Amino acid sequence: MSIMVLVRLCLIFVAALLIACCTAVGVDDGEQVTLSGQVIAGPACPDQIDSSGCEDQPVESAVLIVRDSEGQEVTRVTSDANGQFSVQLQPGRYYLEPMPVQGLLGTPGELEIVVEQMSVAPITIEYDTGIRSITSPPLTE
Repeated sequence: MSIMVLVRLCLIFVAALLIACCTAVGVDDGEQVTLSGQVIAGPACPDQIDSSGCEDQPVESAVLIVRDSEGQEVTRVTSDANGQFSVQLQPGRYYLEPMPVQGLLGTPGELEIVVEQMSVAPITIEYDTGIRSITSPPLTE
């Protein structure tokens, strides 16, 4: 075998090896990541104090719309009785849009979420109950 043929075979082998490695590193289209979190509402008591029973409460049946980076709806997810939700998504940039919940005054704004290959930290969606503190005017003598 001539040296030129041997060099060509080596180059072809190296090129094939590089192509195989590069495609193996890419994101598999079937790979999905779990986005999870909790939906809560607060404050639970006027004049928020450190006592049991005044913690923010879970919101059941809150609907969250997941949109892709171009604003197209990808899916909807609904929170369970404990306010928990989870959805499987491909890696990418998404927007999570909480929908109004009957009985709660404030609806949270849209959240931008970046889903990476490995995992996404759990997120908390906070609705406003509308409960406010009523403070007495200062006593005057």
